[in-house]
Amino acid sequence: MTTRILGLQSVVIALVAGAVFCLAVAPTMAGNASANGAMAVATGPIDSDVEGFFTLDFRTGELQCFVFNTRTQQIGGRFRASVSTDLRLDVNTKPSYLLVTGYASFVRGAGVVRPANSIVYVTDTNSGNFAAYSVPWNSNLAKAAKPQVGNLVLLQVGSARPAAVPAP
Repeated sequence: MTTRILGLQSVVIALVAGAVFCLAVAPTMAGNASANGAMAVATGPIDSDVEGFFTLDFRTGELQCFVFNTRTQQIGGRFRASVSTDLRLDVNTKPSYLLVTGYASFVRGAGVVRPANSIVYVTDTNSGNFAAYSVPWNSNLAKAAKPQVGNLVLLQVGSARPAAVPAP
């Protein structure tokens, strides 16, 4: 009986220790998004220690990503793209955007600039057109507390609607 209780206690201790270890080691990869009629915002991972804040202005069609520098506690990165241009939207139609982020661990190349750990997806619900973007991230500049400014990298443009479905 004593051996059975000790065995059960050992299992419980091991499970609790394992859960605590996993919670302490594995960061949560959660992005959040929100929108109203004028702007959409979302967050997504950039590097292992920082996330980006994405904004999409419905009036201008400008998508931006702001990244805080963990050393200076100030915005250390700003990246931009013109979603309305990339989606080839009709200038006479008011866009209706959706903005979400996803996680991606891209294969690293030989250079110091690599894609961030997020892909940001923008869809115009009127046309069904979508675009996917990445942030060109330089972790060496971030560690040196140097600013990063540039364009978001357009990864893909497509349509979420089959060609046979007419636009509303």
